[in-house]
Amino acid sequence: MMKLLKDIATIRSGFPFRGKPERVKVGGCQLVQMRNVDRSLGVINCDLATVKAPPNWEDQRLQSGDILFTARGQKNSAGVFTSEMPNAIAASTLLVLRPKDLVFPFYLAWYLNLPNTRGRLRTMQAGSSIPFIPIDGLNGLPIHLPAMELQQKIVDLVSLGQEEQALMELMRRKRLALIEGAIRMLLKKSN
Repeated sequence: MMKLLKDIATIRSGFPFRGKPERVKVGGCQLVQMRNVDRSLGVINCDLATVKAPPNWEDQRLQSGDILFTARGQKNSAGVFTSEMPNAIAASTLLVLRPKDLVFPFYLAWYLNLPNTRGRLRTMQAGSSIPFIPIDGLNGLPIHLPAMELQQKIVDLVSLGQEEQALMELMRRKRLALIEGAIRMLLKKSN
């Protein structure tokens, strides 16, 4: 079944800082920025900057399961905020999608990161120097929404694929180290 994104998630902009956020070591709040969104894994890298808490930021706090979407630039991507950080907010360059009960956050992030979906999103871009996707356009995006059981199966398969990729990369690195070690031994014996 097809649903519009606005029917399965609420969408809002990240926090509109006035000027550059001031970094602090203690206190403050954690700031999720565009660089923290990992499209390949569909998650948020939680190596977040701690910034001075701006006034009236409490209503902008992120919840575990929120999807952060990079609406600016050419590489639009989505990631799920899974952290239990109670004082994290999104930068204004991100849109925050809060899924309703009809959809699993990881399914929706996966769907938004599909090449076909990203192609449709590019047709919605506005702006000339730095393109962006307006909230109205995103709200009207049709989303294929299977039953929750099928969404979970898709998420599980995607997760298995990501685990396989990580293992293959680990094997590649170990194989290279083994070959380099063998070459060093051959060179040592030839001296």
